[in-house]
Amino acid sequence: MLHPTDNPRPLGGVRLALKLVDTVVKKRPLYTQLIVTRRCNLSCGYCFEYDAKSPPVPTELLHQRISALHRLGTFHICMMGGEPLMHPEIDVLTAHAARQSQVSITTNGFLLSDEIIDRLNNTGLTWMQVSVDQVKADKSLYIQKTLKTLRTKLERLKERARFRILISMVLCEQTKDGFRDLIDAAHELDLPLGISIANDASGQISVKGKEYVDLCDYYWEQFPAPQMVELDYGRRLMRGETPKWTCRGGSRYIYVDEHGEVQACPAGEQKGKIGKQIVDYTDADVAYHYTSAKGCEKGCAVMCNYRASALDNQPVRTIATFLKNIARVPVVAARR
Repeated sequence: MLHPTDNPRPLGGVRLALKLVDTVVKKRPLYTQLIVTRRCNLSCGYCFEYDAKSPPVPTELLHQRISALHRLGTFHICMMGGEPLMHPEIDVLTAHAARQSQVSITTNGFLLSDEIIDRLNNTGLTWMQVSVDQVKADKSLYIQKTLKTLRTKLERLKERARFRILISMVLCEQTKDGFRDLIDAAHELDLPLGISIANDASGQISVKGKEYVDLCDYYWEQFPAPQMVELDYGRRLMRGETPKWTCRGGSRYIYVDEHGEVQACPAGEQKGKIGKQIVDYTDADVAYHYTSAKGCEKGCAVMCNYRASALDNQPVRTIATFLKNIARVPVVAARR
């Protein structure tokens, strides 16, 4: 089994650029979400992707799934949950993934400690995305990831991490009132902020109207080079429009659930439509789902899927945004 300190050459620099060219030209998977555990230590009201009891996926199985993603030429692997830091060998998994792909972790940040940060520093992790949905505590507990709870951990992360850091928030009815405050706080922390627009269990957008469009415009003004290529698409959805686009779920974007099955996306109505084990997934499967009709694109707000699919729908803009983001997401701690 790979040890994190046995990862001498994570993907980066020229190798990263060549990998991106290969991904674009050969139509390989751009972005994969790999579920390492379904269990989460929180129970956010808008989330449909967790439980409170599942054990972590065995490391050996995840090792095989990561190797399968490497075989397909996957550009980026995002370790997800549930809460991925609940996996006891998240550093080992990250180190293996980073040998042939760019790697990120999406976390609620509650389990961050000096020990975990130091372990991940040795893996080749590209960035960590920490979810923070508002500044103040929510007494209803619908929103549980607040800056009041996470500020100290974020500051410690900035001091200690040797990977890139960004924070993200979900824009929904329960976060709209504190939306501007969180954007201002992100500036104070000197961290980039990304936003996700809430969708329901079927993947359809769940917030609409001028007030939400205005909030996105405020975000755009404060972060003039938005991180997410899908923001304009989301604003159009909130205005009641249904822009046409071609979904590349199962191809440019791959979701691997805790059972190792490939799904077009995490939306409930899509689960089982592909349902093939990632270890058996082939280049022919990627090619087939590159052109297969999904039938649910109208009004879809699964933005990670839209973003990866945009590489073909809007290739020039997507690549330019990607390169801009690499430059603007700082490494916040000096290498020791």
